[in-house]
This record gives sequence, C-alpha cells and structure tokens, in this order.
Amino acid sequence: MVNPTSQEEGYIPVKSNFEDVTGAQVYASPWLRAHPKTGELFLTLDAQEGDMLYVTPSLLRSDDGISWSRTTRADLHISASDIASPRATGPDDIQVLFGKENNISLIWVWDSEPWGWPRTVWMANSMDGGQTFGEPTPILETWGPINSASANGSFSIVYRVGTEDEQQLAVATTVDNGQTWQTAIASSDMILAFEADKGPGISMSPDGTIDLVFYVQDSTSEECVMNVE
Repeated sequence: MVNPTSQEEGYIPVKSNFEDVTGAQVYASPWLRAHPKTGELFLTLDAQEGDMLYVTPSLLRSDDGISWSRTTRADLHISASDIASPRATGPDDIQVLFGKENNISLIWVWDSEPWGWPRTVWMANSMDGGQTFGEPTPILETWGPINSASANGSFSIVYRVGTEDEQQLAVATTVDNGQTWQTAIASSDMILAFEADKGPGISMSPDGTIDLVFYVQDSTSEECVMNVE
C-alpha cells in the first residue's frame, strides 16, 4: 500500500502501513486495479465459499485501501474438491474491466477438465459497480495466460490462438460488455514459444490505442527476446 502523490512530489510514492485484506486466496494470484475515474481499488482473487465447497472468482472493493467490502463472488460452479482431485482446472487470471458508468466485468480462465489446453475464458458482468454479478458466460479459448485492459467502456483481452504446435498472439476487443467481439492477430508471423505461466503485457489509452509487450522466439536460437507492438 502506498500513499497518494502529486507532481510537486515528483510522483514518488511513500510507503504506508501494511493492511490485511483477506486470507481467502487459494489458487490464483490476486490482481489489484484502480478505477481510472474514481480511484476505487478493486482486488480480484479466488475465494472459498462456505466450508471450502467452492473456489470462486471473487472481487473486493475499497475506497481507501484500509476498509474493504464484503466478498462478491462471480461464479459458484467451480468445486474445490474437483480442483484438489484433480478433476478440473482451478480458476486463474481473474481480472476486472471497467465499463461505462457503474458497469464492470470480471474475466477469468477456468475449465471443467484438468491440465488441458486450450482453456476457456469466462466473463461475468455487473451493473452495480461489482456488488452483484450476472451469470458467467464463456467468451473465447486461449493456449496460454491472458491479460486485459479497459478504457472509456472498451475492453481488450490479449490471448493465444492456434494449435498446440503453432500459436499466435491475438487481441479481442468489445465495446458492449462482451456481447460482441472483434479479434485481430498481433504477433504476425513471429514465433511464439509455448508459455503456460507468463502472459503478455497490455495497456489501453483513452483514445483506444492498445500497446502490447510480449516475448517472441529468435529464429536463430532457442532463447526468447522481448517485442513491443
């Protein structure tokens, strides 16, 4: 946690006291994002429901980083026992996207089969700022980790398309909270090494410009080099 800063202070953040938020995360790494207009903090993670019956994509909200809302759960179909067996893949890459007005969405990767690729990306939408979510729906499949960004009600998701032997980096965009999508290939003919752990970086400016940072494999070696688009 850091204190707000300003131009006069050189935008140098000052550390403040650490605050406990929750002990609920059990599988996916947590993500923290701030609303670009209100500054409200949104923490996404997977949280237990009841006596470890479910492990659900969840959301916590805070205006000050100290007091946090009650956990909002976006899906109650993911069984903890199935993940531990394992009979299913645990939820991962749980991220929040900021829509217009009070609309936000959660996306995550999860499948009812273990250890398989490609994996399904799901979305659940909220009309009340994340207090409640509608029924989640599958929106696409990916051969690797995903990342996402949003600006002015537009959402973008970077993911992998293709086959087990040959993949490309794609970016899907939507302006209607995931009702319709447009997809474009971002990696062209560059060679992508299979990577199951590290997703590409993505940002989206207010005018809709999308920037990507990702690794490609040098055709003359087995090592990877960074590429910026």
